[in-house]
Amino acid sequence: MDKTDKELRELLDIAFHDAQLDAPSADFTDVVMNQIKASEEQVKFAYKPIISRNVLGVMGVLFVVLLIFLTFQLDSASSNWFSQTLSSKWISELTMPKFELPFSRILVYTIGTMGLLVMVQTTLLKGYFDKRLA
Repeated sequence: MDKTDKELRELLDIAFHDAQLDAPSADFTDVVMNQIKASEEQVKFAYKPIISRNVLGVMGVLFVVLLIFLTFQLDSASSNWFSQTLSSKWISELTMPKFELPFSRILVYTIGTMGLLVMVQTTLLKGYFDKRLA
């Protein structure tokens, strides 16, 4: 076994005699870190609104059309346009459904408080996530 080990060692010495050891370049670490930073910058999230511009535009146009419709439905001689709008035929024919559920004061206050707390928490969480994603 010594003879085969010796022959193997001589063969390896001959094979690797001309081979040079590879060494990284002097700025290898800087190049790698710059690539990591560049990839981190590409990962940032883009802001996407919940309601797109197209939907907001359609809603704006519908609102303007409603205002124009109400303007032409009113009599220009009357100065009290609000009372005239409320006395219109099509508005007076609208009826609201009657809800006759008994609500206690405690229930109403609880629901109102919970709604207020949800709004506060949503505002705080939005600020937190905006800072975290920025």
